[in-house]
Amino acid sequence: MIGTLSPIALAILVMLSCSTFSSSAMAKVTMTSQQEALSNLEKTLPPADSKERFFKLSQVAAAAYDAGNYDKAQAYANELLSDANQYQGNWNYGNAIFYGNLMLGRVALKRDNNTSAAESYLLAAGRTPGSPQLNSFGPNMILAQDLLKQGERDVVLDFIDEWGKFWKADNGRLSEWKNSIDQNETPNFAPNLSYF
Repeated sequence: MIGTLSPIALAILVMLSCSTFSSSAMAKVTMTSQQEALSNLEKTLPPADSKERFFKLSQVAAAAYDAGNYDKAQAYANELLSDANQYQGNWNYGNAIFYGNLMLGRVALKRDNNTSAAESYLLAAGRTPGSPQLNSFGPNMILAQDLLKQGERDVVLDFIDEWGKFWKADNGRLSEWKNSIDQNETPNFAPNLSYF
């Protein structure tokens, strides 16, 4: 059959084949790099019940989520919340409460399509007592944004109200976000979407 194709048709067929292979290979490389990042973090994860592990669990949970391993993301988030009980006086305690619940909410929404659970986890994340980082930079709003896309305005407004109790360095962002939501708009949460 190839012998009956014109040279132009043959060239197009070869280009399409190369393009398809290249896109497929790049997708595998991207996924492999996320899985590799998770694997590298897991290799350097300190032993259980150590303070150093407590400090790294949110990062490893996020890497597991990014790699598409939602079961591991959930397990690390649960471990983080469990370990937080023994570190209540530690500066990282508020981070653990926030990021552990945030990750469980993201998993509930992405893997399980469970909006109700995601909302509960968002509110639990909002009840963090804060931390040096959270008090300065505020919350990661990725789960709130995902819930807004599903029309869940009230829970996001409640979450923002929780943050208003201690995030005093918001430079008016909390009010701006609430006003946007009240007008049925999605706020511009940047840069509060990108850090973990």
